[in-house]
Amino acid sequence: MKTISKLLVILLTLALVFSLVACGDAEDPKNESETDNAETESAESTSEATEETEATEATEATDATEATEEVTEELLGAWHCTMDFSKVMDAMKESGADEAEIAMSEKLYAGISEAVYTIDLKEDGTFTMSIDEETVTKLAENMAEVLPDLLAGMSGMTREDYEAYLEGAGMTMDDVLAQLGDAFSVENLTKSMTGVNGGTYTYEDGKLTLTNETGESIVFTVELGEDELTVTAVEAEETNPFPEELLPLVFVR
Repeated sequence: MKTISKLLVILLTLALVFSLVACGDAEDPKNESETDNAETESAESTSEATEETEATEATEATDATEATEEVTEELLGAWHCTMDFSKVMDAMKESGADEAEIAMSEKLYAGISEAVYTIDLKEDGTFTMSIDEETVTKLAENMAEVLPDLLAGMSGMTREDYEAYLEGAGMTMDDVLAQLGDAFSVENLTKSMTGVNGGTYTYEDGKLTLTNETGESIVFTVELGEDELTVTAVEAEETNPFPEELLPLVFVR
């Protein structure tokens, strides 16, 4: 629009210059009058063209802003999704994962077949993401049971050998777990399962970007329906807590 406007102004200006040159040697008052009229008409045409262009651009900008605001308003509120973890376990088995890894995952998710995730998108541009308390509490309990075996495995030992090794160093398994502090607290487990458990969000061209306080982001490619928010793809800067086996994720109000 701006390019067309500038071109129109240039053409009108050139037309005005040529008309002045053509009439420059004449002293006929009639010619002077015609020149004055041409100048007035050119100025009026230029003004009208500029006003029309500005009005069109303003209308387009307003329409785009209103459309964005409307979509953003449709996103606001709490969205809930029930995720089926059995899909992940089935995928692990089908992919030929190590038996020890499968066994460890089965212990970790024992008694947990699904979890309810909630994303609350607020009007001030902030969000929270959480998991139902029952699931996180059960996961924390399972983690306390699995962690000693996990630590032993990471050290290349059986649990018995690892505990003997700790005893020789004047430590117990409880001492090691205590040193981990709140690494496996409900809050931190929630973050590990969601990727980001609170911060700010933006929405543009079907991309919902969630960014936490430390700057880590997860990008959801979403399709927004009347009462559904469907996540079809997930991009994460760190570990992706939403594997492909769980997609699409369908959130409802």
